[in-house]
Amino acid sequence: MHGLSGLGVFLLTRRFVSAPAALVGGMLYTFYPTRVEHPGHYYMLATGYLPLAVYFTERWLDEVRNRDAALITVTFGLQLL
Repeated sequence: MHGLSGLGVFLLTRRFVSAPAALVGGMLYTFYPTRVEHPGHYYMLATGYLPLAVYFTERWLDEVRNRDAALITVTFGLQLL
């Protein structure tokens, strides 16, 4: 789940900054010390789909496409599970 959330943060930040800066942002989000040191806090691990939902929402707000709306619905639904 860490890799999925890191990918979502990378994609989201890539819309606003250069690729190296987005990679650093994704890595910081993925390997943040609190998340790595305390794996017993499952609520912190269960945010894998949230950055992707925000990314698809940003894409949908930029250019309204049915595909992005469907992906928002899917990612929010998976996040709620």
